[in-house]
This record gives sequence, C-alpha cells and structure tokens, in this order.
Amino acid sequence: MSITPNHGDYSDRFSRNGGFMKYIVAVVLVFISFSPAKGHIRINQVGYLADEPKRAVVGTNQNLQGQTFSIRNVSNGQVAYSGSIGSSISGVDADTPFAFNYIVDFTPVTFRSSYRIELQNGETSFTFRVGNDVYRNVIDTLLYFLKAQRCGNTQPELHTPCHLADATNTDLDLAGGWHDAGDFIKFTKQEAYTTYILLLSYEILRGNYGPFFSDQIGNGIADVLDEAKTGLDFLEKCYPDENTFIHRVGNMEADHSQPFRIPENDRLAETNRPALFGFKRDPLAKYAYTMALASGIFRDTTDYASKSQTYLALAKRAYAKAKSIGSGHKDKLCLAAVELYRTTNDDLYLAEAKKFNDQIYTSDMGNYFNNTNLAHARLAPFYPRATTKLRQSVKNFYHVSLNKLFGFPVQYVWGSLYVALSSGTAGWHYQIVTSDQSFSELQCRIRDYTLGMNPWGVCFISGLGSVYPKNIHNSVALILKRKKTLKEGTIKGAVAEGPYSRVEWEKDYRRFVPEKEDIYAEFQTSECVYHDHLNDYVTNEPCIYGTAEAILFFSFYLKYLNSTNLEIPNSPQNTNFVR
Repeated sequence: MSITPNHGDYSDRFSRNGGFMKYIVAVVLVFISFSPAKGHIRINQVGYLADEPKRAVVGTNQNLQGQTFSIRNVSNGQVAYSGSIGSSISGVDADTPFAFNYIVDFTPVTFRSSYRIELQNGETSFTFRVGNDVYRNVIDTLLYFLKAQRCGNTQPELHTPCHLADATNTDLDLAGGWHDAGDFIKFTKQEAYTTYILLLSYEILRGNYGPFFSDQIGNGIADVLDEAKTGLDFLEKCYPDENTFIHRVGNMEADHSQPFRIPENDRLAETNRPALFGFKRDPLAKYAYTMALASGIFRDTTDYASKSQTYLALAKRAYAKAKSIGSGHKDKLCLAAVELYRTTNDDLYLAEAKKFNDQIYTSDMGNYFNNTNLAHARLAPFYPRATTKLRQSVKNFYHVSLNKLFGFPVQYVWGSLYVALSSGTAGWHYQIVTSDQSFSELQCRIRDYTLGMNPWGVCFISGLGSVYPKNIHNSVALILKRKKTLKEGTIKGAVAEGPYSRVEWEKDYRRFVPEKEDIYAEFQTSECVYHDHLNDYVTNEPCIYGTAEAILFFSFYLKYLNSTNLEIPNSPQNTNFVR
C-alpha cells in the first residue's frame, strides 16, 4: 500500500495562480563545497555505537577492488584498523548513480574516539565518532526545533510570542501549540500526534532504561515532557465542551499566499486566523490516544498531577465521539482504546482494542496518517495477534532494507524519511516486546541513512554531522538568515522530509529548483531526489511531527549510556589491526 501524505492538505500550495511568486522570495543559496574525496564516502557522520555494525559506502566511477582502506584515530594519529576493498556490490541502479559501489566494514573498531576513513587513492571521509555516548545530544538538538516552532506566549526560541489573538472568529482562546511546518497553520491532528510521540518517547524509556532525558530547565521534569506540555496546553483548548471541537486554526489559502515572514509580524494574526469547528474521526481518535497517554504519565508528576483527570476525561469523550461518527481509521481507534486501557485498566477498552486490531493488518507505512504499527506495538504485550502482525511489518521493512544499497526501507513518498524513522521505531518496539533481535540491523540502517550514509552524503538533521540541510523551507530560518541573526538558513534540530520519487518530482515540482542550483545534481539517482533548496518543500521542509518521529527513534539509544566505553590512554585497543 502506498499512501502519500499531504502535510495538512497543503500540497497544492503553489498551484494557485500567482501563489508561487507571492510565496517565494529571493534568496541567495549557500553552496556546500565538496572535495572529490569527501563527496563519495558515505558514513554516519555522527558516529557508531561500540558494539554494533559499522559500515560505510564508497561510490565511484573507478574500480577500487583490492585497494586498501584505513581507519585512522584522529586524536592520536594511529591507524586503528585496515583492510582491502572487496568487489563492487552494485553498478548504476535505482539507489546510486555510480558504476562501482563498495561496502567498507570496520565493525572491529570499538575504542571510544574520533576517526576518519582513508582510501589508498588519497580520499578521506568526514570525521566520525565511535562510542556508546555518540547520540547523547541528539534529543536536545531535536527539541530545539520544536521550541522554535512554538506559537503563542510559550517562550519560543528565535522569535517572540506570536498569534496571541488566536482564533480571530471566536472568543475561545486558542493561542499556543506549534506552527506545523514552514507555515503558521495549526492542525489539531498534527499537534496531537506530535504530542503523543513525545509522550511515548518518555513512557517507553522510563520503564526500561532509566532517567536519561535532559532537564535543562531544571524544573525536575524531563525536557521532552515540558515540550509535550506545549502541545497538551493547546489541545486542551481545542475541546472546550462536548459540542465543540476545533480541528484547525488558520486560513490555509491566506497563510500560503503570504511571503515568508517572522511569526510575530504575521499580518494575518489579528484578522484572518480562524478556528475551524467540526467533529472528524481521525483527529478525534488521535486526540483520544494522546490525552489517555498524557493522563497516565502526568498523574505521576508533582507539578501536573492535577491535570491527569482532566486529560482522562477528554480522552474518554474524544474516543466515544470518534467511534460514533465517520468510518475507517481503525488503527487510530485501536491505539486510542489500548492507551485508555493502559491508563485505566478497564477491560472494556482492552476488548475494544482487540476488536479494532482484528480489523487492521500489517503496514509498509507509518506516520501521523497511518498508526497501524503503533497500534500493534502498544497492544502487543496484551494480545499475541498484534505481536504477530508487528513482527511481519518489521520483517517486511527489514527485507526491503537488505535489498537496498543504503538500506532505505520504505517507498519514496512525501515525508519518506519520517516514514523510515517510524519503521525503525516499529523495530525497536518489536525488540522490546519480544527480546527478538533478528531484525535489529534495520534500526542501524535507518539511523546511518538519516545521519549521512545516503546517496547525497547529507545528515538530514540540521546541526548534526558535517553536512546537513542549510536552506530549509521555513520562514523563521530564512528571515533570520537575511537579518544575519542566523548564519545559515536553517534551525538546529530541523529534520528534512528526505528523498522523494524522482518521477513524481520531475512531473510536479521541477520548476522549483533550477538545475544550476541543485548542489547534489551528480548524486541524484534514477529513483529518488533530495534538494537542499529553500523552494523544495517536498524534500526540505521540516515538520513538527517528523521531528517527534526522530526524537522517539533516537530515544531508544539513550539506553546505551548505561554502558559507555571510556577511553583509556595506552589501551591495547590502540594497537593496529589488519584484517
């Protein structure tokens, strides 16, 4: 099944007459300079865990078989490992534009330090780290982007309080929450899903791996919960009584026809930021599972325990209403039922979760628009059939990954990187529920792809690695770059949407990126494209729920902080190894 997400129903934002010229302003792109050496060695630019597989891909139009490679410890200059390049595993195909493609495996390098790959022909890689703490700061980086997307009087980063009059067609106070993506619309279903994923990041880890989330505010609450509270405060306002539900704030057509601007200077703020009322099954079900999980988590906190019963009442109301209207969305109803069961221990909810689960199967997708694998994962401890379905989904992702040079496990749809991260999360869930590590390499491949081991050599999370998106489709990033407040047109922690089908991009979006401005032109493949370009909102617009997906995926790595391998001077691991 292939479902292309529409990111809040604005995929046609530039199809209106004159919309593109009004929306896009002139911008000077920052071009990344690649040396021939670094341009063709694809690695995880952040680093590798000590005891997990470590691989790089070398793409070239020259035969390198039999040539040597070395892994050099950059802190002491010693060669930590060396070997010979084997045979090419593929030629030009859907995943690579190069005639020869090689896997460089350096799994035996486990000593905690910084390294680079050196080839016999003089090419070198970017520096990367090895150690069980290499992902320690990833969550904090990702949370920064969400803080920059905050709306209302919520102490946002990079801009001042904004849209304080939300909404302009009602007396209801609907200020707060997050701006969805590069625009300033607030969709209740995206706000709910983002909040849920943040809550789930905390919920899963607090029972398994210990208190590894940061508390930079110093209020005794993990920062990931503080950020989730931004969403919860807004969501609570969206369902003020049993007859009123707000599923969106903001006029899409008006918003998308405006030029890039800083949110506090949005000319629509006082005149055209309406609330849209109405009950729909999809956002109601998402609302229900979010509030149910929030109730279970916050009843154990000191500052917000009083909110637990409020959240639970809202969850029950939304779930009952969702069941009574519309059709479909059984995956969301299943997830809502199981979260209500987990919070209340009411067997009625468990029975309904099982009933809905019997009506959904496996899925090769996953994100805010498809919650099938999340529903399986959360129900699995109580229902073997859900475990079986989750296993099949993970197995399918795994086998697709094995057949790809760079291991990308999903189709190249809009938001494909978010779908890939979600599939990796499914792998983590399955591993926790069953202790079966048969497919654990799936998570490694998705992680490495996200952090730089992909056709373009891009770490898709801004601020991490050596090469990351510097021209994202985001108003705040562009305006602050023009004001020289930001050096680059990006925001730390922004997660690009990732590769998109080349056929679909050529058909519908080519006009947005002139060929001379494509800094990755030589690396585009026959099947997919990615552009670090302001105008390419299909591949380079970060969204709040995509950032949440990355937070959940990388949260699982915090468990390795229990076993950080510390660097010991003159350790025997400094000895050169020759394969």
